[in-house]
Amino acid sequence: MTARAFTVASLANEWDCSEGVIRKLVATGELGCFRLGTLIRIPAEEVRRFECQNLQSSDCAENTPSSGATRQESGVATASTLPIDPQRKRRRATGGGAKPTQQERWAG
Repeated sequence: MTARAFTVASLANEWDCSEGVIRKLVATGELGCFRLGTLIRIPAEEVRRFECQNLQSSDCAENTPSSGATRQESGVATASTLPIDPQRKRRRATGGGAKPTQQERWAG
């Protein structure tokens, strides 16, 4: 029996991350997908490949093909090697760059 493909939402739930993380991985090409109209589906084999490439697991074969390098700390891949750092903070715009409101433009 063939394994079913994941939706963005179901894979985000499986990996305990946001849908945005999954969409970003798809957009950058790190995670392969196919589309059914506007729907995005990620094949189970692609999910397994990505997990084997980025996370240490006894389920993964040593000879699994990979398309990129895995970041490693002291020779062992960890759960924090996912491409999106959960501790990363967003940059906030600094003050002074605000545009004048429509009322301010009319007044002066």
